[in-house]
Amino acid sequence: VLSMIGNVLVIHIVCTRKHMRTSTNVLILNMALGDLLLTIDIPFIVKWFFVHEKWFGGRWVGGFLCKAAMSAQPGSIAVSVFTLVFISLDRCCAILCPLKKAMKGSVLKISIIGIWLASVAFSAPVMIVTGVRETPNGVICNEYWTDYPMINPKAFISAYMVCTYLLPLVTVAALYAATAIKLWSRKLPGNENLLAQQKVNASSKKATAMLITVVVVFAVCWLPLQIREFLKLNAPDLEIPLRVDIVLPWIGISNIAINPLLYGIFSEKYRREFANILFCR
Repeated sequence: VLSMIGNVLVIHIVCTRKHMRTSTNVLILNMALGDLLLTIDIPFIVKWFFVHEKWFGGRWVGGFLCKAAMSAQPGSIAVSVFTLVFISLDRCCAILCPLKKAMKGSVLKISIIGIWLASVAFSAPVMIVTGVRETPNGVICNEYWTDYPMINPKAFISAYMVCTYLLPLVTVAALYAATAIKLWSRKLPGNENLLAQQKVNASSKKATAMLITVVVVFAVCWLPLQIREFLKLNAPDLEIPLRVDIVLPWIGISNIAINPLLYGIFSEKYRREFANILFCR
């Protein structure tokens, strides 16, 4: 519920407030869309804990919903992390090369389209191997990797972890390190515009601090699940307690509800717009 309300508010604010349509905020909107995708998938995840693979809806509708539900999580994670990379690139260019706007107009649109195409590509193998089958116990929805020998599950999961977690976070860390060094070591000239420049510099620092926090929270929330997948690949005989196995995905999923809270905590503009909507101002 918190994720649904928070992310819908973020999307509404960026879409309806012209002063909020900066390149960074448009990318934040894109990430909110990815988070909503996972939010919609939560009922199917909850269902898994009670009836496991049992499914509904018949072969065609049920098959479509099965594929959509199983591929939503990897797709949503990919959208979020790729968007974080472009946000960090946008901030880095804004601070290091203020006269060059990297994420404007057609470049921003192409970047967002590229993010979604890449995310679909990374979730496609899961969508392909997932399906419904009729059994004596009813229709079930599951992944059937053995039916597709051309898709190696170990190679896919390894590539997915590297391309949608490790490599993007290393890239983001490098970009924000360069941004922070430039921003916090910047010397303002002593002239009549000093006060205005100080305000701009302080605003840039707050925005950068917020975005770095968003990245850190994303990395921390999804790290336990990444460790679990790594252990399953490299130590298949290791038994993970059932309670731990159940809790780990929810630690990652909690990230989609935390993001809107971070925007409200760090950004005065988001905080003001949230208040205007919630209190009908």
